[in-house]
Amino acid sequence: MPVRVALPIPRLEPLTYDLPAGVAAERGMRVLVPLGNRTLAGTIVETGVPDVEGMKTLLEVLDQTPSFTQEMLELTRRVAEYYLCSWGEVLAAALPSWMKPSSAISIHRERSVTAAEFDEMKRRAPRRAALLEVIDAVRGDVTLAYLQKKLRTSSVSEQLHALVRDGYISLVSRAPVAPSLRTVRMVSVADAYRTDEVALRGLFDVLDKRAPKQSLALATVWMRTSGDGGSVPFADVLETAGVSASVVESLIERGALTLSHAPAARQQELNTRQDESHLPLTPSQQVAIDRIVRGLSNGQFDPILLHGVTGSGKTLVYKHALHHVIALGGTAIVLVPEISLTPQLGDRFTAAFGERVAILHSRLSDAERLHQLDRIDKGEVSVVIGPRSAIFCAVPDLRLIIVDEEHEPSYKQEDPAPRYHGRDVALMRAHICQCPIVLGSATPSFETLQNVRLGRFSCVEIRERADGAVAPAIRIVDMRRHHKLKTVIGGFSHDAIDAIAERVRTGQGTIVFLNRRGFSSELQCQDCGHTPRCPNCDVSLTYHRVPSSLRCHYCGYANHLVKSCIECGSVDVVELGSGTQRLETELEQALRDRSGLNARIARVDADTTSRRGMLRSTLQAFVQGDLDVIVGTQMIAKGLDIARVTLVVVVNADHSLHMSDFRASERTFQLLTQVAGRAGRAASMTGEVLIQTSSPEHPVISVISKGERLDGDVRAWIDEELILRKEVFYPPFTRFIVIEISSMDQQHADGHAGVIKALLPEGSAYHKRSDVLTPVVGRVRNHYRRMIVIRNNKTEDPSGQKMRGLLRSVLEAYHQQYASRDVRVSIDIDASGHL
Repeated sequence: MPVRVALPIPRLEPLTYDLPAGVAAERGMRVLVPLGNRTLAGTIVETGVPDVEGMKTLLEVLDQTPSFTQEMLELTRRVAEYYLCSWGEVLAAALPSWMKPSSAISIHRERSVTAAEFDEMKRRAPRRAALLEVIDAVRGDVTLAYLQKKLRTSSVSEQLHALVRDGYISLVSRAPVAPSLRTVRMVSVADAYRTDEVALRGLFDVLDKRAPKQSLALATVWMRTSGDGGSVPFADVLETAGVSASVVESLIERGALTLSHAPAARQQELNTRQDESHLPLTPSQQVAIDRIVRGLSNGQFDPILLHGVTGSGKTLVYKHALHHVIALGGTAIVLVPEISLTPQLGDRFTAAFGERVAILHSRLSDAERLHQLDRIDKGEVSVVIGPRSAIFCAVPDLRLIIVDEEHEPSYKQEDPAPRYHGRDVALMRAHICQCPIVLGSATPSFETLQNVRLGRFSCVEIRERADGAVAPAIRIVDMRRHHKLKTVIGGFSHDAIDAIAERVRTGQGTIVFLNRRGFSSELQCQDCGHTPRCPNCDVSLTYHRVPSSLRCHYCGYANHLVKSCIECGSVDVVELGSGTQRLETELEQALRDRSGLNARIARVDADTTSRRGMLRSTLQAFVQGDLDVIVGTQMIAKGLDIARVTLVVVVNADHSLHMSDFRASERTFQLLTQVAGRAGRAASMTGEVLIQTSSPEHPVISVISKGERLDGDVRAWIDEELILRKEVFYPPFTRFIVIEISSMDQQHADGHAGVIKALLPEGSAYHKRSDVLTPVVGRVRNHYRRMIVIRNNKTEDPSGQKMRGLLRSVLEAYHQQYASRDVRVSIDIDASGHL
């Protein structure tokens, strides 16, 4: 019976394969199939299809039950359709890493080669000899990916097949291997003694005389289980009884204890959160909960914007809604924009729902992720929390989706395909499941606000902070004036330093925000003006003091710091710009010199939180008052709910305000509002926010300065922005689509971009096309980049189907006549806007 298989290859439609005789398969199962000289893992997406002349037979069915439900197959199909990528690419993105379809071929050594044979091979086929040398250097089988990496080429198939033909090697097809589920040893009192009190007493009498340590260990297990047949972790018995492993093993050999194995839960860090579900609700919170519950009762697709100011208790609304979901016997998915927010929200939900919560994110090991997925499959989980990829989690009976901080740009997957937006895929899934979806934000995206205005989404507002807390006072610090008065130390005005010093003295917490990590943005020679640049990208290298290095934040290139200029040899090299490392050092020195304080300061950014558990431990120390100040990037700009924080200092509000992005004003407003909302979360302490800027007259700064209110000033500014967007034909009135053409050869990039421009009409009733553009960073990882921007009119093409049809025809024409292996072409639907 023929089946159609989706493979993780760009632009490749599902291919038809025949099933081997006697083999059964269903939709959603993973299979191994031949494709040219490769063996790939793919997914069956259709069964019972007509025969195709010349179709091959698939090699192996990898699953006993489908890896994808019918719901997930439909979701991934829609994602592939909308974002113009292959179905197989989306299915691959939806799988855990150990299950991702990939090249499943490895090389097995069959016979050795004599010295004479090898010399002859080196003379006649040097590439084949080099390949054989790499294979011989490794014990056991070698993967194809390893060979390609070692030889720095992907063209090894001809040489491999020549070695197969001559009998030196064989090619072995293997499926991706799943990690083993980690288990722990458990012990329990054997049934013979648990159910016979006389026998148990007799055993204790014997052990008390002959083996008192065994008696102690047995008593420990009995007391921990209360004789109910439960089990205790082996390691806990050793720790509680203070005995060695041999003592417990002797009890097992004697038949007094029974040994078993249980899945090991991921070791949880300390969770000091209390369940907040019992807290009294404000009238606005109750209205929001009632609206969500009404949507749950209707059992229909129901998008709801929960628009609440920072600190208004949106998380408490989520909890009450989730209680209703659990009462209905259903499950829910909660998306968060940052990995850093996952443990914080997870703590709060775990306090409310206990073991019914599963947390998924990319920093879990494969074994930990497997454990969580195993719990979900067994029905032990009601709430799944994670970043954008969690939307692909196959939970049963999905009743509610919550997208927290729906406006966040980190929900957008930039590369590789599928370049999806987590919020929009969540809307797709809610539509498939016919369930409500709650989009929560204090600063909703313009796309979501426009959907509310068009009546596609409903909206519930929470205008006041919970617990009687008031919004913080916002003070704009004009850095132009402070520079003239020379009242600036490093990146801080005297006003900011004095405000921080006051909080340090009173034991209150301060957050200092700058959305740029590293020590300084670049180094520059004062004699010749040279600035060290990345050899692979068109950007300057960022200076990191710890460890002392110059790094590229695009490709990861790093170089040891050279204290003299590599161009002229001068040692007069200065640091330009500031990063979080530099701010940490400058603030420590400024507080000591100006205020006589030795403040306890920690930094929170991608550099300091790369090690597991570091973010949690730093935030825990800050909550407990062991730290006075945290300096950080956007990781601390949202989601933090720390009562002792009464001051937030934004060091440079202009950084995001003047970026080459049509969304710069919108995102600056969102970012400043979110970070300002970290101050004054407790009713007992008032908050203050200092925003340092050299553009105090900018409309965004003016709106922010009036404080966080869902009032006429904010709405008036949004209306003006939307009018401007409509006039210049930008989102939310259009889809912003970017075609990127890249190549290691600059002429190829220019030439192929010109070809695509010529194939794509300049405009129509439903679209406008730009000329070929060079982005701000024109070369990344040694690939020259060119872009063509398309704005797709949503009024004339509401679903985008016309535009996608045109793009498919253009790509088909390009790939049939002009495509080259040296040139990569990608399409980003609903691109971020930053070129």
